[in-house]
Amino acid sequence: MSSDKIKLQTAEICKLDLIEKWLLAAHVKRWWFKEWADSIFNEFNHSGVIPRKNSLVYIVTYGEKEVGLVHIYPSITGETGSQTNLESSLRYLIGEKEYLNQNLGSLAVKKAIRVVFENNATERIVSEPQADNWPAIISLQRAGFRNRGRIKRPGFNLVQLTFSRHLLSKN
Repeated sequence: MSSDKIKLQTAEICKLDLIEKWLLAAHVKRWWFKEWADSIFNEFNHSGVIPRKNSLVYIVTYGEKEVGLVHIYPSITGETGSQTNLESSLRYLIGEKEYLNQNLGSLAVKKAIRVVFENNATERIVSEPQADNWPAIISLQRAGFRNRGRIKRPGFNLVQLTFSRHLLSKN
């Protein structure tokens, strides 16, 4: 599978129906919390763009087909300063069922890693899928994330995976 066919396009408000369709799909809904979906929908303003530069939603395209999304946002665990966000978080999904199990998640995450490190002072990316979401965990590991183990957040049983800037040379 060629990574050249994977592209990340900034999501616009006209894509909200598509995003909502993906979030309601059985293979996504099982592992995607309502709070996570709300955080995407709440980011859009009336002009159809996300107003804060430190939170980004991308539509993942494979060839010409829109197949999923990547959400990059300020980490809840990282230290932040007034000028920089040293840690960002990442969530992603493949919403089109026929595109599952084709390594597209890993390829999309690899593209997102480059975007994060090219465009800001982030030193580390954190992703925290549900502990039983093995497809996401495996995709993140294929993209170079390191498994840091299970973590508990109120109401959530998650696995924390991280990717540090210094790993770019190895990926």
